[in-house]
Amino acid sequence: MIFHMNDRMIHQMQDIVIFHMNGKMIHQMQDIMIFHINDRMIFHMNDRMIPQMQDIVISFIFLSQSSFFFYLGIPYE
Repeated sequence: MIFHMNDRMIHQMQDIVIFHMNGKMIHQMQDIMIFHINDRMIFHMNDRMIPQMQDIVISFIFLSQSSFFFYLGIPYE
């Protein structure tokens, strides 16, 4: 799934989740974000884990049911 919060566009792919957020849209909570993935995983990120950038790209690439690749912090234009 590719989710652009600023564009509000959602496109679904099989095993990849990418969140594109600008620095002013950090969900409804100011400092905590919770991602429910396959109803099996909850990922918590607070403001200390999120760089103060204009844009942030957060992507989750699932290699298997119990293994995944996490990538955080690339500015996206």
